[in-house]
Amino acid sequence: MLNNILIAMAGQDENFISQTVESCLDNAIFPDNINFSIVDQRSDGNFAKLPENKNIIVNQILTMPRGVGYGRSLSIPKKIKEKYVLSIDPHMVFSPGWDKELLDRYIEVKNKFNQDVVVSQHLPWSTIVDNKLVIHEDVVPGEAYSLFFNGIFVDAKPIPKNLDYVEQEALCGYYLFSGRSVFEEVRFDPRLFYFSEESVLSLRLISRGHKLVSLNYNPMFHLEKVLTKSDSDWRNRIKIESVKRDIKIFYETFSGEYFGEWGAKDLDSLENFKNKNGISMDLLLSKINYSEEFGDKKEFLLGTIDGIFNNTDVWTAIYDIVLNTIKNNER
Repeated sequence: MLNNILIAMAGQDENFISQTVESCLDNAIFPDNINFSIVDQRSDGNFAKLPENKNIIVNQILTMPRGVGYGRSLSIPKKIKEKYVLSIDPHMVFSPGWDKELLDRYIEVKNKFNQDVVVSQHLPWSTIVDNKLVIHEDVVPGEAYSLFFNGIFVDAKPIPKNLDYVEQEALCGYYLFSGRSVFEEVRFDPRLFYFSEESVLSLRLISRGHKLVSLNYNPMFHLEKVLTKSDSDWRNRIKIESVKRDIKIFYETFSGEYFGEWGAKDLDSLENFKNKNGISMDLLLSKINYSEEFGDKKEFLLGTIDGIFNNTDVWTAIYDIVLNTIKNNER
């Protein structure tokens, strides 16, 4: 059909894939127009149990988790037959009628710009309590959140009520929606494990002339999971080497060491992007905290992702690794 949507998901020892598929189809107005491409990376072989459906293609990989970049790159076919692509994390709860509402709003904005736009935003977190969806306490129900750069990292802020959408310079890796040509041109970088994925992808898209927007509408909620032993196990396998590799890719991308498929389109677009968002190597260095309190503490990387993003001590240690990476590259 003309308006088919491909939903691409990539899990890493993920326990909510089947629930996400069910929520998507149950809340869609046109479920027959939806196809799935799912990558299920499992270290224990306990793959998701999905209904037999010709519209669901699953790539089951028995492996130690290789990161979101690797999984997402496999979830997007090189040649896409559907007209639109929705790339999401495999732990989502969908809003009723999400497919028609999202597509209608997307087409309206696309027509204003006269080109495919990339929809991405910070989705409200939620939990399931007594089989009911509960919005996270720090999110105002009904508000949508746009994205922006705060230093080298992506942050979020509410979209004004009177606006249907907001044009932005940043995106969120767990929620992207656009026409198929965008995903065929700018593919997910399989080398990125987790860190710096959003910064690098934002640069690659914008430097090629693509518009990034947040819609004043939440088609789904990002499920805040209760960590199982399996979840904790794979998070604990995020070694220093993985984060150092991601930081090295970030440094190479934003210092202009290479251009092309995995970087900015050219030097002018790179400099324009950095200037507009206040990203520079000087800014990066100025944010490094030399406090002796933290010293050479690197063991945080053996903790959970949740710890990384809720602990300022961790950011200090990350900047320490950034500094060492930059120094090594300057030799």
